[in-house]
Amino acid sequence: MPKPWRLTRQAERSLVEIARWTLETFGPRQAEAYDSGLGRLDDLVGHDHAMSLLRPQG
Repeated sequence: MPKPWRLTRQAERSLVEIARWTLETFGPRQAEAYDSGLGRLDDLVGHDHAMSLLRPQG
């Protein structure tokens, strides 16, 4: 099923950079745990579209 939302290019780049940094800094085990957490967050946002509209101000 397609996601009802999508990431901006900047958000996609940020996630790639974060994943790379996590792998280099903490190793593959922690990088996998982080990736799993993002997958759960992805599912949560997919079920509650209003969450995808929230952004920190500043």
